[in-house]
Amino acid sequence: MKIKLCIALLAGCLPALSALAQNTDSLYRIATRQPVDTNQVISSLALAAAYLGTQPDSAIYWSEKAIALAEKVPLATKWLTNGYNTLGMAHYYASDYRKALQAFEGYYLVAKKEKSAEKMGHARNNQGNVWIELGRYDSTILVYKEALKIRQDAADSFGIAMSYNNLGYIYKEVGDYSKAIESMLLARGYFEKLGNKAASGNAILNIGQVYLKKKGKHYGHQVF
Repeated sequence: MKIKLCIALLAGCLPALSALAQNTDSLYRIATRQPVDTNQVISSLALAAAYLGTQPDSAIYWSEKAIALAEKVPLATKWLTNGYNTLGMAHYYASDYRKALQAFEGYYLVAKKEKSAEKMGHARNNQGNVWIELGRYDSTILVYKEALKIRQDAADSFGIAMSYNNLGYIYKEVGDYSKAIESMLLARGYFEKLGNKAASGNAILNIGQVYLKKKGKHYGHQVF
């Protein structure tokens, strides 16, 4: 399950952090120097991103350091959402799902304070991904719907499409095939309007998987 969800979790990372993470030695020197400044926050985040998926404990350390530094430097508070989001991902990769939920809640609260609907929706989406790992599909659907509402209010077409896509996935998992197909068709419609042919094609494949799984259940054997 985790492999399927990692792309959605990483969607909130800034591309710049991945680029910065190429030279960890330089980043370490910047992140540990004095006095504290915005560059230390950015470097700490980049180090956290560099360790995601390979050394989650290190990613957790640098995410927490970035959050602590960002709270001290007035000009660096805009990086708090990235810090909490990366911390949530690090705990997710470490399979500490409860702490991942807490970190993503921090992400949501800071995003709400910033009045960033895009980040609020992404934070709720990530919480839904974690609830899947805990087998709490009811909670997953709840926060996915909340993410959808946030994105609808903000007229975030791509976010809306992703929310419908995610809802379709979870409805498929719980066996509510009619809702799964309905959600995936809505996702496909938004992707088509955005001109995203790849995502639209993927939505069609997802719908096909729903029909196959439905047929497999009907005949008493598991397809997936």
